[in-house]
Amino acid sequence: MNAFIKHRKSVEMIAKVMDSENVKTKTQIFFLLATVCVYSEEGFWLTLDIVNHFKILKREKRRFETIVKLLKETPDDTEEYLTLKVL
Repeated sequence: MNAFIKHRKSVEMIAKVMDSENVKTKTQIFFLLATVCVYSEEGFWLTLDIVNHFKILKREKRRFETIVKLLKETPDDTEEYLTLKVL
């Protein structure tokens, strides 16, 4: 985990993967980010950097716009929805 947090290129790599059309991939990335976020304060700031980088990459008005959109579009009886809701 420390190696991931220390690797600054992870911001760009994870933000690009978040752009996937696959809902399961996005859900797994959000789960990874939640884990990194609670791992340490440095992980929290890295997660925030990744989400900000994604917001800029996608030209979104607000952070977490993609997560909110996924929650609205994903049927509430799927594993992905439940994972997103828990996060």
